[in-house]
Amino acid sequence: MLITKTKTTNILKFDNVLDIMSIKREDAVGRNREMFDRITSLTGASWLGVEDTASVERLGVTGWKTGVSKAFKSIGELPEVPVAKGIKRKRVRGMAGDELDMQRVYSGDLENAWSSMAHAKRRKPKVVSIKINLGANCNTSADSLFWKGAVCVRLADLLESAGYRVEIIGYSHASNTYTSGVRDYYVEVPIKESSEILDIDKLAFVTGLAGFFRLYIFRAKTVINLPIAGGLGQAQRNTLESEKPDVLINEVWTKNDAVDFLTNTLKSFE
Repeated sequence: MLITKTKTTNILKFDNVLDIMSIKREDAVGRNREMFDRITSLTGASWLGVEDTASVERLGVTGWKTGVSKAFKSIGELPEVPVAKGIKRKRVRGMAGDELDMQRVYSGDLENAWSSMAHAKRRKPKVVSIKINLGANCNTSADSLFWKGAVCVRLADLLESAGYRVEIIGYSHASNTYTSGVRDYYVEVPIKESSEILDIDKLAFVTGLAGFFRLYIFRAKTVINLPIAGGLGQAQRNTLESEKPDVLINEVWTKNDAVDFLTNTLKSFE
């Protein structure tokens, strides 16, 4: 975890999902430990997506298979992404190989009589960067928070199946998180590196389960040495990073939003 700040915003950047999930009560500063306890004690499926934070922690180990199933069944069929340029094979001829061309032998072209198949040189597969806003205000239900994750799950699955390499970063931005000093809060969590194999159950847990945001990202607010506002701040849409991702997942709150977002985004890969 790296903590920096600007004139207006406390910025936390984590190494990976496990890094933010590893924050403990003793990491909370001063009276913020009371807020840590309050966050941990919250219950209800409408708030967390599951009954309690202990259930959230269990899914952090296993992944959220139910969320994956819901993302596929509720959104249904989507257009396939055209296959990214894959490894091509070409025939190489020489004085040794796997197959002998007798016509070349009879014609005296012994230097090219043998042939074999070899991988042609190619560029590395295209990396598609995805950034997803994990945050929302307190009046947003767990069901509404799910749909951004459903988009991320389906999009990552389609792109990786087509031969693309996907990298995914989650973020949350809130104003007035603290009652004094630098009051705003911004966090980024790498969810998947482009070189990693897609763990779709883990991806659904981080991006689609409200409990990840409302347990782990909320807990991370307690490590800043400032008094936390009772409402933990107001969610903001924007990312602080100047470099734009290929896909930014934001403002997706319903099944219709999810279908429209995916349909429009997939057109850019045609």
